Amino acid sequence: MASHSIPANLAALSAIRHLVTEACIEAGLDGSATYRLTLAVDEIATNIITHGYQEQGMTGDLVVSLDQTDQELIILLEDTGVAFDPRDRS
Repeated sequence: MASHSIPANLAALSAIRHLVTEACIEAGLDGSATYRLTLAVDEIATNIITHGYQEQGMTGDLVVSLDQTDQELIILLEDTGVAFDPRDRS
């Protein structure tokens, strides 16, 4: 599994999109699947950066891990920002 540590700021989103797009191409995903997966990861990364770091006045890194098997493309985002549990909302 290839891992990339990227600064958790909005300017880094283009680097994350590039990593995901390249992984999709390497995995042989078509254009539609590549677009949808890249968009989903972009939304998740944006939420992590915005809510887990920036709104909390924190800085840190976002680790993007990519792994490919014969049947799957696995993309894992890991962070040390403030956790969010939607069940805690009143």
